[in-house]
Amino acid sequence: LNKYGCQACHQVNLAGGYLGPALDGLSSRLFSGYVFAYLKNPQRFKPDVLEPNYGLDDSDARALTAYLVSLPPVNSKEEK
Repeated sequence: LNKYGCQACHQVNLAGGYLGPALDGLSSRLFSGYVFAYLKNPQRFKPDVLEPNYGLDDSDARALTAYLVSLPPVNSKEEK
């Protein structure tokens, strides 16, 4: 995430930007195959999306996909 500056637009564990969707709990919303393909070419799915196309090679896209789908949902409520 740091290499590509994802948290400039996306939140992880309630930290980061607000432009894109939160990345926590991604696997509960999207299949890993979709995430991989989206990371490779976001404009293929949404032509006017603001997500940059970083030209990821398969290895980087697989690694980033594995990390993203491993993120658990965040609990935004404080536990008592």
